[in-house]
Amino acid sequence: MVRIYDADPDMLNALAGTGIKVMVMLPNEDVATAAADKSYALRWVRSNVAAYPHTQINGVTVGNEVFDMRPDLSPVLVQAMTNVQDALAQQGLADAVKVSTPIAFDALQVSWPPSSGRFKYDIAQQVMRPMLAFLQRTGSYLSVNLYPCLTYMNQPDIARDYALGNANAAAATDPKTGLRYNNLLDAQLDATYFAMEALGSLGVSLKQTEHGCASGGRPKGKPPPRGGGRRLGDGDGAAAPSKENAQAYMNNLMNRVLSGRTGTPHRPDADMDVYIFELFNENGKGGPDDC
Repeated sequence: MVRIYDADPDMLNALAGTGIKVMVMLPNEDVATAAADKSYALRWVRSNVAAYPHTQINGVTVGNEVFDMRPDLSPVLVQAMTNVQDALAQQGLADAVKVSTPIAFDALQVSWPPSSGRFKYDIAQQVMRPMLAFLQRTGSYLSVNLYPCLTYMNQPDIARDYALGNANAAAATDPKTGLRYNNLLDAQLDATYFAMEALGSLGVSLKQTEHGCASGGRPKGKPPPRGGGRRLGDGDGAAAPSKENAQAYMNNLMNRVLSGRTGTPHRPDADMDVYIFELFNENGKGGPDDC
């Protein structure tokens, strides 16, 4: 499966007949129009989904990290998702193509201990509750972009092995539930599950629509490392990412998915759908050298 950040016709035509499932995106700049105008949502679905019958499009993400990138769109996000869903239904595609919207992990106000996981106050009732109801009603999933490595770089009290998912990591225990966490990823997933449950959502699954660990750059807002660079988690307060740590993290993640041990302490039967960010290195992207 692959996720793209638009509905580029060249890409969709190239993927036709390959057996690769594709998740396309209605961009942030189109969310307000799709929310306000059902006919626009229908035209978008016809042009960007229905027009590619030989490409296995299995999902539409309405925007990406809207709460962070375009918070002004938060009040209309669920309506845009609803209109896209209705448009898919009109085209006979509602069963094959699911609608979601990726949120960043920082949509949570509280994430430790995981049992105290809660969404931010300004979106919990107004946006997340109706969104989760929509996802449950349509058989879709909550999309979350997860970066435990970046969380770690901003919280130096977290151990490197715990952030990377190494087997020798010391476990952390949720004092409320007694559940033991051997890695930061499980703690973040369960915090999200608990946040969903706090809003009455028990049956919605999670899809990890971005997942990665930077191999270069530095945490945003921090000065360049001295002495040729520091390794992630060296305890000096200016941790920087490295290829070694990125490789360790991604290998641990992929091995876990392949092993089938995808459950979490709170949701032992949970599956893991993981999209790795990304198919190419961003070292030629330009701009600030931030992770």
